[in-house]
Amino acid sequence: MISVIVPNYNHARFLPRRIESILNQTVSDIEVILLDDCSSDESRDVLNAYAAKDDRVRTHFNETNSGSTFRQWDLGVSLARGEYVWIAESDDWADTDLLRVLVSVLDAHSDMSLAFCNSVMHFGDDEDPVAYTDFIASRYPEISRMLTEDFVMQGERFVAEALHRVNAIPNASAVVFRKCDYLAAGGAPQDMRLIGDWATYARLCEGHAIGYSARPLNHNRIHGRTVRMTVGLTFPSVAEVYRLWKELRWRFDIPREQIALANREYFADWSERVWLRNALPALVTACRGAGTDPLLPWRVVRHLLKRAVDRIRPRPEVPRRNGDGV
Repeated sequence: MISVIVPNYNHARFLPRRIESILNQTVSDIEVILLDDCSSDESRDVLNAYAAKDDRVRTHFNETNSGSTFRQWDLGVSLARGEYVWIAESDDWADTDLLRVLVSVLDAHSDMSLAFCNSVMHFGDDEDPVAYTDFIASRYPEISRMLTEDFVMQGERFVAEALHRVNAIPNASAVVFRKCDYLAAGGAPQDMRLIGDWATYARLCEGHAIGYSARPLNHNRIHGRTVRMTVGLTFPSVAEVYRLWKELRWRFDIPREQIALANREYFADWSERVWLRNALPALVTACRGAGTDPLLPWRVVRHLLKRAVDRIRPRPEVPRRNGDGV
């Protein structure tokens, strides 16, 4: 049996498309567990309606908000009766073949902890689509090329070649994993808000094979209300990334130079959000990340000094033109 977990919070308008794409999968041996984390919209009415008309569906409504996507993951897995688990995020949807393809890969490899597929990313409510492989091609061309073909590989190799640099697994809705392996890895980290999925996949890679289908069977909606968009630009989320790098270097014995490369790539991105007005939280974050990159506090100080110089440096005067254009 495959347990499909749908953690929902205030996504009532997305739920019909999400749930229909689950119930119409080309495999029939599924159970669907609809979770609601104290939504304030009409989500519970929608969820109850599906539970009432399909005996494969059951619901669980929290009495208080959990405050964490990853607490909901663990709750859903604790309720799951299946060998395999698919966490189908409530604002995404899927091709009807997603479960058939990914479960067949898992069935063929008893040592495999998870299988995932390519995704189509839809930005905003206009659903402007781009394949994940195309989305990362300019910044991570070698990882993009890796993800253009199906593969089966040892998880340690995947971490060393891709996952230590970026979360190369597009999103939770693209993944099916073995429940026993998830529990053995300790479940999802409860103290992470943004990258708990990334950390979970890395832990599932340890000691296991993983599989991948290049078919874009998952549709991931990116909008202003997603956790990634609301939390992803904060300094606590940056600190989470550095914590994960420290763990990956310890777990997988990744050479320091590879971590250094990942750090340079990441710092080039997050430093653009560091200005004089948020210097203190930036420095605190840098100190927390110093275990991975000892020079990180100095990088931030140097960046801030450059910002300060740019601010006080006089701007060149632009000659004015008179009415005759002279």
